[in-house]
Amino acid sequence: MKILLTTALLSTALAAQASAPIPIIDEQSPTVPAAPYLQAISPDIGQLVAGITPETIQQAAQAPAELHIQVFPVTTPSMTPGKVTAKNIQLPLLPGPVFVIGDDKKSRHWLLDHKQQLEKLKATGIVASVQTETALKHLQKLAKPLLLLPVSAEQIGQSIEVTHYPILVTATQVSQ
Repeated sequence: MKILLTTALLSTALAAQASAPIPIIDEQSPTVPAAPYLQAISPDIGQLVAGITPETIQQAAQAPAELHIQVFPVTTPSMTPGKVTAKNIQLPLLPGPVFVIGDDKKSRHWLLDHKQQLEKLKATGIVASVQTETALKHLQKLAKPLLLLPVSAEQIGQSIEVTHYPILVTATQVSQ
């Protein structure tokens, strides 16, 4: 449930990119409540996330299989594995770097090749295409200690006008 809320927050930030910028919360520094920041975007979301912390997100990611089973398969029909040309973007509300991968050979190789950079950036992973929990767990082992969230990347792809993955999305650039 909390993973889905985190994804909703990311989607809201991407959708609200045209709004006035708000401070970005660094998840690795001493934490501050996200609710006041999100209240500016949406009062409903601000209330929903009032109790979410990096610790509760991590606990949700490590929850038993029965809590995750309803999310599979994860699909993103508008995105497929492929080549992406780097481009500049403006996402001032993006809470932090995000990478999008799938459960495919190209994504697994990209993840291993870029893992060190992703760790330095403290990037969060979106698994846009994965059929089973077993496949997700395999990706999580490859990505460890990075956090991977099994959710559709439809809104992300549309917001940044990208139809392929693997990609790294920052507040100012999309790259592969």
